[in-house]
Amino acid sequence: MTTDTRSSCSTASTWSENGATDRIFETSEGSSASSWKENGITDRIVCFLEGLGSPSGCRHEDFRLQNGEEAFRGLHSDWVTNELLACARPTDAMIEDGLAHRFAERGIRLIVNLEEPGEHPWCGPGITASGFSYTPDKFIKAGVGYLHAPWKDMACPPFPTMLSIVQSISVVIGRRQKVAVHCHAGLGRTGLVIACYLVAANSLAAADAVAVVRAMRYHAWITANTEAGSLCG
Repeated sequence: MTTDTRSSCSTASTWSENGATDRIFETSEGSSASSWKENGITDRIVCFLEGLGSPSGCRHEDFRLQNGEEAFRGLHSDWVTNELLACARPTDAMIEDGLAHRFAERGIRLIVNLEEPGEHPWCGPGITASGFSYTPDKFIKAGVGYLHAPWKDMACPPFPTMLSIVQSISVVIGRRQKVAVHCHAGLGRTGLVIACYLVAANSLAAADAVAVVRAMRYHAWITANTEAGSLCG
């Protein structure tokens, strides 16, 4: 996990205790860029393969390939509950088209980013100077708080990391506000976070929480080796 206190999810518990504003923290463009690792040929191949069959350059980010209508126009997205949106990573182009303001208008006051900086740089429109497909400050300026709580794709996060994320989501929803969660595709890490929240908030069994996520977010996979059971069961 990053040690930058502005982007580490370790800030979440402090924010929860202090009752801070909707802005969990500020971030600046390029703040995580220095930590990127040089992406090799394997990453290029992965992004190329994921782009096959999609005019936008990534099947996982292409709203036209999702099951049913997207929750937000142009964004691969589904409401899992009335308060929790699961989505693929947004882009600066979407924000320029009004996505951040539409989030705010619909009551979303926090976006949780589970991606590592520099991840999937050749998928879809690629990544910006921020290290992500969008500039986080643009959400903050629209009144949507931003939490960066990354872990490696297809891996299981440390329990304290997940606990901090769930606590942050709980605080926002406790204020009768909504939360958007994304990773790259909005399926694996995103599904795991939402399943763990449902276990904590609604006392669901892990298997039942996973079933809810899969029913509402088509093709969602809770990453390998039953992490939902080990993290929140």
